[in-house]
Amino acid sequence: MSTKSISNFCQNVVNFVSSSAPTQKSVLLTAGLVGLISLPFVARAGKDMIASLYSESTVPIHGCPLVFPSKLFPLTSSLINQHTPGQIRDTLVVWGKLASQIGVTVHLQDNITIPEQFSSWMTEHENALNQIEELDISNCSLTTLLPQLGQLINLKELDLSDNQLTTLPSEMSQLSQLRYLNLSRNQFKTLPSVVGQCGKLESLYLQENRLTSLPSEIGNLSHLEILDLSWNELSEIPLSLAALSGNCHLSALGNQFPEKTTEDFQNQIDQIKKANPDQGPRAIISSRKDILTLRTF
Repeated sequence: MSTKSISNFCQNVVNFVSSSAPTQKSVLLTAGLVGLISLPFVARAGKDMIASLYSESTVPIHGCPLVFPSKLFPLTSSLINQHTPGQIRDTLVVWGKLASQIGVTVHLQDNITIPEQFSSWMTEHENALNQIEELDISNCSLTTLLPQLGQLINLKELDLSDNQLTTLPSEMSQLSQLRYLNLSRNQFKTLPSVVGQCGKLESLYLQENRLTSLPSEIGNLSHLEILDLSWNELSEIPLSLAALSGNCHLSALGNQFPEKTTEDFQNQIDQIKKANPDQGPRAIISSRKDILTLRTF
């Protein structure tokens, strides 16, 4: 890509930011621009053009709580060999969300890497962050989830839908108060077993991923009331799911279950219910994508 093309693209993005809607879009665009100028192939002219947008006198833009140094180029240059643009962007997106939620403005420094600054900031604002009970980071194109989110010990609802996530950090197990977790429309092929350690989960949404298997640990979620596995690529159902609470509504429409798998799972539910009527989920399962079978109890 030529210098002129990069410069034109950068100018268009700058113009778009200047006329954009408030808060979330500004945070995303800000983080996206920083990711862009972290790329080694972006010409210096393009970097300088974007960097000129971010000075102490022009930001925060439309409520974006991230204030960048007046000389942004040295900051991003120092990160090229340490973190990918995607990691930088994901960190800034989550940071902006958290800063907005607790009502503070972040002044980034040019001599410390962004992940290091974020970790220090989380520690500094621990008391305020511990008050957060709901967090929406949906539709942000995240490819990684920061392990520091495990520090939000009183978080009850977390929406991560419509991103590009393929895994979750082990620190998710620290979210002991989590009741609602939405992971729908991501890129999961296997559900990380750490989800099974969120013992108070009541609602778990996993529809429209690329799941081909589920960990047996998901059967440990005894408080589940909603488990949505619809429209994935599952061919097997862990029999441990049959022991879920009788209050749980399990949907697994639009998968590729062999008929025998469906029958075995429903037989397992029947056996469990005979021993304990309060166990065994209400299941909506399909053995083929074009045939829906409904069993209620």
